[in-house]
Amino acid sequence: MVDRVEVVPGLPAEAGPGQPIGGQAVFDIPGAHIGLVRLAPGAVGKWHHHAACNFFGYVLSGTLTLEHGPGGRTVERIPAGRFVRIPPRVIHRDRNDSGVTVLVATACIGPEPMSQPADGPEP
Repeated sequence: MVDRVEVVPGLPAEAGPGQPIGGQAVFDIPGAHIGLVRLAPGAVGKWHHHAACNFFGYVLSGTLTLEHGPGGRTVERIPAGRFVRIPPRVIHRDRNDSGVTVLVATACIGPEPMSQPADGPEP
């Protein structure tokens, strides 16, 4: 455990043609992962879930699109200035349908692993 204030850079790796989704772990401590995610315009993430963790996000810029639910047909569009919580084990994927970069501050609270790949949503 660090016994001093920590200040770290605050922008994840650039997202672009070769790297449509960039992420940065800002702080990783037992039971909590704090980070930033950047989605380039048109980026589509892989299906995954956050195991036993509660995932929290705050959209800093752009509009984040989340697909989840039966067949992935439930779509949430979260604009800048809004929070989102994804409960443990909810299979979902991130998308950026807009022409601008999406930036999301993230927190995943709970036991590791913080993220697990999934074949896709339930039918």
